[in-house]
Amino acid sequence: MPCPNPNPGCTTNRKDCEEFVEQQKKNFEAMQKAEKDAFNSQPHTKQEKKDFEHQQQAAKKTFEEQQKADKKQCKDLPK
Repeated sequence: MPCPNPNPGCTTNRKDCEEFVEQQKKNFEAMQKAEKDAFNSQPHTKQEKKDFEHQQQAAKKTFEEQQKADKKQCKDLPK
C-alpha cells in the first residue's frame, strides 16, 4: 500500500518526520558498517577493495542527497 502522504515516514508533523529521517540515517550507517565488516572478513584484491570503497561512497552520496530532500519535506510540515 503506498504512503498516503508524500513526506518521509508518512508523518503528519515536523518532529516525527525529522525523527524518522534521523533514524534512517542511523540505519544506513549501521548497514554500511555491517557491509564493510562482512567485506573485510574475507580476503580481497586491491582492486576489489577499491571497487567496494567506491560502491560505498556512491551509496552514501545517493543516500545523503535523499536525506537532504527528505529534510526539506519535513520542514514543510506543521510543528
